[in-house]
Amino acid sequence: MTTPTPSSIMALKIDISKGLPQEISGYFAADEEQRQTLTKVLDLVHLDRFEVSYDIAAVAAGKFRVRGELQARLTQYCVISFEPVTSKVETPFDAMFWPQEAVTAWFAQQDMAEDGGRDEPEPYEGGELDLGQFFYELLATSIDPYPRKSGVEFRQPDPVETGKEDHPFAILKQLKKL
Repeated sequence: MTTPTPSSIMALKIDISKGLPQEISGYFAADEEQRQTLTKVLDLVHLDRFEVSYDIAAVAAGKFRVRGELQARLTQYCVISFEPVTSKVETPFDAMFWPQEAVTAWFAQQDMAEDGGRDEPEPYEGGELDLGQFFYELLATSIDPYPRKSGVEFRQPDPVETGKEDHPFAILKQLKKL
């Protein structure tokens, strides 16, 4: 089985081939099938909600600004207890979309050491903004990579307490005796 691509999971392409006469607003809510697929792809327990409200405005010839907020409610496994942990994701965003050629030229002119942490423009091709891909990536990077259930702490067993020499360096102690 092949892993679905973000564009195949959430097809949300905005035609900008003729430009935008004015700012447009939009709303995206993932349906049940999309949420189930995202649950598998992002290795979640469950994705209850995934919604995005956004505004798109032309800022220069071929360049567009997309602003809005992503909201999600999801469940992951705690990295310590493996119990389900439910969390909310609320991520505001403000991104620039430029034609692929303009992004390539921009990167060629950048001194990454002196960039100052500026956001890179998102590339687009063919007169369409692929917001499905962008929203997927935004969700994926907004999820806590190490979720912890409230009140759960990792405690390394102390070999002195357990009476065992069962730790990574115990074998070195054996070698020292030789």
